[in-house]
Amino acid sequence: TSQEAPEHTQLFSFYYSFVSSHDICPISGTLSQDLTTAGAVTQCYRGMGARHHARVHPIQIMKTEAIAASKCHRPAVKQCHGSKIKHKPSFTTKRPNTFF
Repeated sequence: TSQEAPEHTQLFSFYYSFVSSHDICPISGTLSQDLTTAGAVTQCYRGMGARHHARVHPIQIMKTEAIAASKCHRPAVKQCHGSKIKHKPSFTTKRPNTFF
């Protein structure tokens, strides 16, 4: 699939290992939802930094794959799958003209 101008979000699964201060932890099946693979990888790195105070160098992503919505098992992510989901338009206001 071409990711030059994606219109819909995809669900990505990551398999990576993380070197902590005293152990090597293989972690598999982390899910991320984004438009592109690069955006999902960035979310993965930032999530590991937030959860485990990990820097980029100790994290080694071994495999990244886009998975189908039917294979998703988390309810919080499942609720975003659906063709009938509509978002409200963002509310914008215009500043009043005070110069006469």
